[in-house]
Amino acid sequence: MSNTKATLKNSSQNNYSRTVQEQLTDEQMKDINFFLNIESDKKMIEEKKHLNFTVNVITTYEDREQEQFDIKIKHILPSQICSMNTEADVLYQVLYALEEIKSLNLDYLVKISMCYNTSTICGSDGEYFTRGTEVVDEVLKSLHLFDVINRCRSKYYFQPNQRDIVVNAALCGYDNAHDVKIASKTKNYDKEAYVEDMQTSPRYIKGKELVDEMKSLLNLKEAA
Repeated sequence: MSNTKATLKNSSQNNYSRTVQEQLTDEQMKDINFFLNIESDKKMIEEKKHLNFTVNVITTYEDREQEQFDIKIKHILPSQICSMNTEADVLYQVLYALEEIKSLNLDYLVKISMCYNTSTICGSDGEYFTRGTEVVDEVLKSLHLFDVINRCRSKYYFQPNQRDIVVNAALCGYDNAHDVKIASKTKNYDKEAYVEDMQTSPRYIKGKELVDEMKSLLNLKEAA
């Protein structure tokens, strides 16, 4: 009996709602839909969480040895549309930390490599998202950070002919805001010069010796 009463009650409510909706003008329905859409958007914004985390940064230069830093990234709101927007936001904060806080000369900056410390990812309320879980990748995907970290393995090149859209966006925003020119003296990437330099490295020479040795052993075996 109780189920029958509940069914009749729901049916009555639905009929009433239908009757009310039928009495509304098109303009009134538009106003209602507008209100509902705005409320939905407000809820989506409220549910989004600004993220804080730490990245380990290695900087490579033309004029000096590499340097390494841990940098705190704050108040990042990951884009749900394009991960590169988030990458540019993170890279902007890294550039600011290096140039403004640590007072580094970045005229000859060649590359920034970043490693995200996923255990430090937390919301503005201090809630940590990846601690105590074995499904870190799934958590990163839910936070819209997975593609941010993995798109280019978080390696950003600053030679003028090697810069991608993220580097250009970060540099454009930073240079305009701070009236500086990061990597202003960095040369274009020269593949021939790179190969020539690598061929003189101890690792290359040792590898060539091992290859020649193996070839010699194989030739002796075939001759026998």
